[in-house]
Amino acid sequence: MTEQELIDKAAELFQQGKFDEVIDVLRAPDAPNYKDRCNLLALAYFSRGDAKGDVYSAHFFAERAMELGHDSKQLPAIQAICDYRKGKYEVAAAEFEQIVTKDSSAAQQFLYGLTLLQLKQDEKAQPYLDRAKVLAPEDPVIAKGGAFIKDSRYIDAASMHSPTWGNMFVSLTAQLKASDDAQIDSPYPHNPVSKLRGIGTDAKDLDWVAQNIPCQDACPAGTNIPEYLTSIYNGDYDAAYTINLEDNVFPAVLGRVCARPCESSCRHGWEGLGEPVSICWSKRSAADHKEKDLVVLDKVGADTGKRVAIIGGGPAGLASARQLARLGHIVEVFEKHKRPGGMMNQGIPVFRLPRDIIEKEVSQIEALGVKITCNTEVGKDITLGKLTEDFDAVVIAAGTLRPNLLNLPGKELKGIHHGLEFLLDVNEGDGFDIGKKVVVIGGGFTAMDCARTAWRLDSHEVKVLYRRSQDEMLITPGELEELDHEGIPMEFMVSPVAYIGDEDDQVKAMRFIRNELGEPDDSGRRRPVAIEGSEFELPVDTVLLATGQFPETSWIDEALKKDLVGDDQWPLDYKKHKTAKEKIFLAGDFSTGANSLIAAIGHAKQTVIEVDEFLVGERRVEKAVIVSDVERTGRIREMDFVPAQKMPAIPVSQRELLAEVETGYTQDLAVDETQRCYRCHYKFEIDNDKCIYCDWCVNAKPRPNCIVKVKELDYAEDGRITGWQEAKNSDEKKMIFINQEDCIRCGACVEACPVDAIDVQKVSSRTICDLQKLKEKIVAKQSINGHILGS
Repeated sequence: MTEQELIDKAAELFQQGKFDEVIDVLRAPDAPNYKDRCNLLALAYFSRGDAKGDVYSAHFFAERAMELGHDSKQLPAIQAICDYRKGKYEVAAAEFEQIVTKDSSAAQQFLYGLTLLQLKQDEKAQPYLDRAKVLAPEDPVIAKGGAFIKDSRYIDAASMHSPTWGNMFVSLTAQLKASDDAQIDSPYPHNPVSKLRGIGTDAKDLDWVAQNIPCQDACPAGTNIPEYLTSIYNGDYDAAYTINLEDNVFPAVLGRVCARPCESSCRHGWEGLGEPVSICWSKRSAADHKEKDLVVLDKVGADTGKRVAIIGGGPAGLASARQLARLGHIVEVFEKHKRPGGMMNQGIPVFRLPRDIIEKEVSQIEALGVKITCNTEVGKDITLGKLTEDFDAVVIAAGTLRPNLLNLPGKELKGIHHGLEFLLDVNEGDGFDIGKKVVVIGGGFTAMDCARTAWRLDSHEVKVLYRRSQDEMLITPGELEELDHEGIPMEFMVSPVAYIGDEDDQVKAMRFIRNELGEPDDSGRRRPVAIEGSEFELPVDTVLLATGQFPETSWIDEALKKDLVGDDQWPLDYKKHKTAKEKIFLAGDFSTGANSLIAAIGHAKQTVIEVDEFLVGERRVEKAVIVSDVERTGRIREMDFVPAQKMPAIPVSQRELLAEVETGYTQDLAVDETQRCYRCHYKFEIDNDKCIYCDWCVNAKPRPNCIVKVKELDYAEDGRITGWQEAKNSDEKKMIFINQEDCIRCGACVEACPVDAIDVQKVSSRTICDLQKLKEKIVAKQSINGHILGS
């Protein structure tokens, strides 16, 4: 069929009012470039007007037809009406001004007047409205005439039915009638979340967050990372700090010493995309540059009168206390040491974490009414059984205080210490008699802290030895570089075999053996295998064992041990939150074994949900996803190429025991770093009712699979999109699909789309208390503060 035959057939169908068939006939696989075809497509889409995308398609083809030289007077009218429908009133007014005269139809006169009303140009609008009324006195809408001066500005163009050729120029009733039955929160079929906007709690909503916001999903505390990085970029440090505080309890602390699982998952660090965003250091900048000294969050639940005892004032215990207090419970923390903080005080050196930082963030918890009783050792000063009698619930957050001492020949010699014992004595100011030749055994956080602390105590030689390779170390990025800066050597692939003592029973040397890596063990890391005949000795006078630690359970009442403690002296309910004993719960390292601060906080937050349900008899706290519209993300493609900002630090010559090494980002550095964030909480979605299949977004995509031509989508039973079948040719192409997992939120597709078919929305995962009340507030467009408990 020739082009002219195609046009003639389409024109005949158009005259018969078969607009769907016109569109099917004219929509060839390639983008249309013939003016008559574009003219007919503009008329067909405009005349059909029964799909929300028709207004965009009609505008696109009208513009294209005019660009190609078509001179129909209908085309500029279509453009103007479509721009009005899209809410682009200034553009529409300029277009109407070019085509509307005193001799124009009643419909055009009226629409121009209505557009001027939207721009609050009432006097200019009135003559056009009056002329329309004279020309069409019987039209029920136009007959209202000047009455629209009062109420037309409140007509939401986006909620009106799409215009059709016939009734737009004969009767405007359908166009100006609000869509009372419009379900604005119901998604189109291929939307990966359950709501276009609002609150979703479906499995597919939570799955979208897990798949598409990898940093937040990797954070055990569920920190809303993209939101606070955006706040920092916008210069709102108080908001950034508060977002962190909601989720992870200790932003200033974690901004210095977090294990950073988020950075390992950061999309910017994926292969070919550069380095991950420095999320941890950015978190610190929020604390460093906020204006408010103390930030105390609101309570989210009414007072319950229920009393909860928490054993242990470390990260897990304090996180549990804060969350429970916010839910309305009465909380008392029992801490065996002289001050709260747990490993934050006792296990992390001052040069990494100044103590005033801990004190300030603990005081924000106390301000919620939490009572912290120090110098009280449960099992000695008060029993667990007594606490269960006096309180409605007890949370054991006692950490891991039982050291893993290597069972080697010579283990009874003097000069052999567990690393945490060493750090506790130094950090609490009790002093430590350290030798001149110090060996640290281990390859984790404690090993690094022991070595750097020993170096500051003027030991002549400090060396770290680890049984695996560098790749198997469980430390944060940059720690090995700091060892190197401070002149501390590290040797890999060696295991201790024995201690060697002198005549005074003082350790004087250690015997080691070299390893090679074998198959992975239960941790997923390759197991070290000794190499026969490779033993060697190293002279030492102090050995610091950073070889792990376990929960200490010996303090638990004998009567309760059968329900709480196993034969291996570990808690029976390992890694759980609730125990078999009524009223007693576990939180943090005491349940999971030694882990990072952020992992302990995340575990504690889940424990609180169990405790609260036990106390009030129902689950008040649940995870939800909030979907909201945004006009733009604020990102530009050039941000992708900004290099990662380094952390400023003091010179090695100034590094003393109490001098903080890292000095923090300036505000300029913080902005430079946070602009690198892809803002993964933004969802880009092609509305295929609007899409005209021009492929401009496909041509603009920066990654091979971020936008794909799809034959069919694959769905799980719960509605989650699990994959797609790629279209191999134009006939198979049923939609153009944005693959969220490969999308880097650059916005290139939005810029390329000629018909505004790509929606951008913000998707936030939150842990909510009193979900119904939050829904009511969102409906009322009020603040939701005070109803978010932290993710």
